[in-house]
Amino acid sequence: MATATHIHRYVLTDEDRAIFAKLPSNSKQQYADKVTEWRVGLTEAGQQVNAGCTDSVVEYYSTYQFPYSAYYMNGRVIAQIVAESVSDKQAKIIDIAAGTGLAGIELRKRGFVNIDALEPAHGMIANIPKNTYGKVYEEAIYKYKPTSISNDSYDCATIAAAVGPGHIEEIHIPEIARMVRPGGTIIFDIQEDEVEPQNFGSKLDAKLHSLRETGVFTSIMKHKNMYIYDVEDNIVYTLKVAK
Repeated sequence: MATATHIHRYVLTDEDRAIFAKLPSNSKQQYADKVTEWRVGLTEAGQQVNAGCTDSVVEYYSTYQFPYSAYYMNGRVIAQIVAESVSDKQAKIIDIAAGTGLAGIELRKRGFVNIDALEPAHGMIANIPKNTYGKVYEEAIYKYKPTSISNDSYDCATIAAAVGPGHIEEIHIPEIARMVRPGGTIIFDIQEDEVEPQNFGSKLDAKLHSLRETGVFTSIMKHKNMYIYDVEDNIVYTLKVAK
């Protein structure tokens, strides 16, 4: 698949550094341990490759909590790339699998004001800070069921840390593209350790290539980037929807 690949290094802000400076010395290891625990819990909850987001996985996310979410860099990285790709601060953005609003918070810090969210887990929604989003759709993107969002509703769609096996998969990309107006942008990331299992990365790239060939997208760009503080281990995709 002929796509442009770039290294994009997120530069920590003074605010980021101040937050990290206040964390306990063992907090990063505690976060990593919790990520491992989370993966085990997802398997026990019934996460299935090629099933997308199942009801049991949604319920798991409603009850699970991560410590030290400052290490969760996805929202910062995605918001920064949006700021570099979308010049209009009035652009309508849909934050898909929004969780507790970390990406939405970062988008607002960068001046974006028209942000909605799609998140299926009620426990996550309950922890979204007030005024982060205009509207919150309590819905999941299931395998063959469209969301209630109308065609061409948004200028940009973001997905932070939710594309991968058993979550948002390649089969769901057309539904996301449907929500975005012609000429709009889709920005999402995947962890590098999600690329190899079940050939997920290859299947995703093949699907994107097919969608570009059929005129859904005009360009696909891939960035290597930082996922957890001071580690480069994720890939960010920027897709341009055809006009």
